Amino acid sequence: VEVEDVEEAFRLLKVALQQSAMDPAT
Repeated sequence: VEVEDVEEAFRLLKVALQQSAMDPAT
């Protein structure tokens, strides 16, 4: 597993969390 892959995974995870937190319909 490359560090770049891990960083991208965390970035996508944070984006998903932000979207779910900002979207009251979820």
